Amino acid sequence: MNYFKTAAATAAIAIMPFAASAATVFTQDADLSADVGYSFSGTTSAGQSGGNFNFTVLEDFSINGFSLTASGTSSGTDIENTTYEITDPLDEESTFGFILTTGTSSFGAAGVEGVTEFSAGDTFSVLFNTAPDALNPISYTVSFLTEAPAPVPVPAAGLLLLTALGGTAAMRRRKKA
Repeated sequence: MNYFKTAAATAAIAIMPFAASAATVFTQDADLSADVGYSFSGTTSAGQSGGNFNFTVLEDFSINGFSLTASGTSSGTDIENTTYEITDPLDEESTFGFILTTGTSSFGAAGVEGVTEFSAGDTFSVLFNTAPDALNPISYTVSFLTEAPAPVPVPAAGLLLLTALGGTAAMRRRKKA
């Protein structure tokens, strides 16, 4: 009986890493600045539930769109059952709109269009949710370009400068006369 308890405890300890990995995700955190192109990649292990890319905005900028890709080796079935979500600006879960399969290799791609404005201190995430029955690792990539806000022209500054120059010229004429 004691032998049976020892064997059961050993088996439970042996499968714990596998049971824990089913609920885990890879996570990457990054700080973002304006006028920079970014590309982040991560890979899930078999049994992992997905991946999170978490971003903190350091200065005001906009993003005109996101490029999202996934690649795997299960004839496309793992990628077909994978969803992605961009939190805060969209908060909408979607699937890859394009999946290409060649033999056992597969590639999924999605583009998310639209200008999204961010302010310093904002945070957002790109989440990939892998199907619970995914058999093989899946590599994910998210890419985007940040653009600084365009400078706001101050039309009154030109008029003010011309008025100051005219006033200076008038004062000079007065002193000469």
